[in-house]
Amino acid sequence: MAVAAANDARIEFGKDIYCPACSYNLHKAPGNRCPECGYSLKGLRATESRIPWVHRRSRGRFRSFWQTVWLVTFRNRRFCEEYARDVSYRDARTFQWVCVLHVWLAAIATTGLVYLVTPLPPEPMNPFKQMLATGIWPQGPTQVRRSIEEVWPIAIQHLCLLLFLATATGAPSYFFHPRAISIQRQNSAVALSYYLCAPLACLALGPLLVALVHVALQGDGASVVTQAAYSTGAAVLIVALLWWFNLVRTSRRIMPHVKSRTWAVVFGTPCLWLATAGLTLFLLPYAVIAILVVIDSFR
Repeated sequence: MAVAAANDARIEFGKDIYCPACSYNLHKAPGNRCPECGYSLKGLRATESRIPWVHRRSRGRFRSFWQTVWLVTFRNRRFCEEYARDVSYRDARTFQWVCVLHVWLAAIATTGLVYLVTPLPPEPMNPFKQMLATGIWPQGPTQVRRSIEEVWPIAIQHLCLLLFLATATGAPSYFFHPRAISIQRQNSAVALSYYLCAPLACLALGPLLVALVHVALQGDGASVVTQAAYSTGAAVLIVALLWWFNLVRTSRRIMPHVKSRTWAVVFGTPCLWLATAGLTLFLLPYAVIAILVVIDSFR
């Protein structure tokens, strides 16, 4: 009798839920498999979230984070099953910020590493680079001022990079709350969209990539910088494409009846990213630097 009851169980969410494999509407679907394609409904019927990050306090944050990155990036069908349950917005935003900080801190470390392997300029030696190489703070007010002048443009650019990452990882959520679905489902879809930035975490390997290039080229500073720039650019492009692809197929799987939203994700997301990059990575830092230069000229 228990087996028969389990087989007769129906998906009673009160809202439309779609098969992650074939997009068949599973509302009140009988049995343990999709009537259309045979996809197992065990994950959709589970009451507990199967996103590892949700269980980080019991499983460990490091392990849970990278398991979630793997789930979101390479197990998209299983990830989309979470749409059948209420997805914690707070957990999703926390995961988003951990991904952002992974990339941002890796960018800072990569910049410092590239700075160190670049050949030292002829005299007068750059005081900031001398400090990084020797660990000794430059002596004298002139040297200290030169070090600060060397650092603050880079610091502004990295702060703008943080702003870009925070904005770019949140922008796609705009496409995941169409009015055609209920508020409850909109909330779950928006939360899932924040998890989809998971591929960005792979860019945390940037410093390791620069170090490997440095070793491979036997410390040739100029070549290291050139090859590291090409390698980093290729890695960023691959990650961005993977992120975009996951956004598109997640939208298609959880909202197949709102096809306009999928097309909006296809074309709208890259446009938002480009607009955000132009504003935060180019216009904003150069505007801030120009203003500070003008202010400094009056001193």
